[in-house]
This record gives sequence, structure tokens and C-alpha cells, in this order.
Amino acid sequence: MHYLGFDLETGGFDKKEHTINEAYFAIWDENKNLLEDLHLLLKNDEGEIHGTQEAYEVTGINPEEHLANPETVTYTEGRNRLLEMLTRHKIPKKRNHYRFFGQNIVYFDIPFMEAQGFLSEEQRKKAGIHHNSLDTTSIVTWLKEIDLLPGNVGSISSLVDYFDLPKGTAHTAKGDVHMQKDIYFKLCDIMKKNTMANLNTVSSDLLKIVEL
Repeated sequence: MHYLGFDLETGGFDKKEHTINEAYFAIWDENKNLLEDLHLLLKNDEGEIHGTQEAYEVTGINPEEHLANPETVTYTEGRNRLLEMLTRHKIPKKRNHYRFFGQNIVYFDIPFMEAQGFLSEEQRKKAGIHHNSLDTTSIVTWLKEIDLLPGNVGSISSLVDYFDLPKGTAHTAKGDVHMQKDIYFKLCDIMKKNTMANLNTVSSDLLKIVEL
């Protein structure tokens, strides 16, 4: 199954009122090779964007310039481009071709796309996106609970610093996705190493029991 990383930059936190201004999607194969990506500047199908000044300052988006940019497309056009990209990379004889991953996507980004009518659950299912997503927020929380990560990490920037990873441009969809990808594979490394260590400990203990 391919990894489908994504991130949204929105006009605020109100899923029904504020719009998606920017979205970035990237497909990686199981060997971490980037197959294709898609960067979208968006407006709703009425040709509008809605948000707060605070959100625009964080993301660096100027509403007037955004709407005047010829590369800014409607939700419908952006969704069609995304679905075309996903169709190009479907895996033969597989029902599920992709698994979403990113930070806080389960509680924010996916519900936001649904509320704004950008990508529904049914459309995701038809595209072959698995219903289970890999959310680094949940993984980080769990690793902190079992003391495999310090309690002071959690944000993308703090995790990038902790793992000494390349820094992208924060609060841009593309920059965040590439940092999230690097973070996710670092988290996988932690879990693999500790799983093997625990298995070795169990095997050693079992061997001692057998020898008795």
C-alpha cells in the first residue's frame, strides 16, 4: 500500500465557515520513493475564501492575492486533479491503494475536507484510500506515555528538532507534509527497535526457563 501524505492550510478552525486555502498531497511507495505530488491553491466552488486575519498571518496567505492568482482553483477542479493523480498510481489487484498519514489528520484535516465538501468519505473509498489513517499525533502521544519520547515534544517543529531532521517551511502544506513524512519514519524506527529489543529479552528469558 502506498503512503498518501497530506496537509491543509485553512482560514481558521471552523470547519463549516472557514475554507481550505491550500492543500498538498504526496504519494510515497513502500520504499519511501516519492511517486508524485500535487500542490493546490484553493477557493470554494463559489469562488470565495473565508477565514480570520490571525490564520492568514500564520499561513502567510493574502486573501486578495490568493484569489487573483491564476493558479488558484475551485474545490471541484482541485478534487478532480487529486483523483486523477490517485488513479495513475493504483496498485494492480489491490482494493486499497493508499493510506493517509500526517499530523492531527484524524481529528482536523479529514473532517475539515468532509465539512467543506472537498473530499467525502465515499470519494475516498472509491479512490482506494484505506479508512484507517496513520496519525503521527496519536503515535507520538503513545510513545510519550511509555517513555520512548520525552514529554516536551509534540509539534512538528519540536519533533524535527528532536530527531535532527531537515527543516521545511512551517505552516505551509508542502513543507509540513515532507517534515511529517520524515517524522513518521523516525517513529517507525523507534517502534521497530524497541519491539526487537523486547523480543530479544523475551527469547532470552524463555531460553533460561528451558535450560532449567
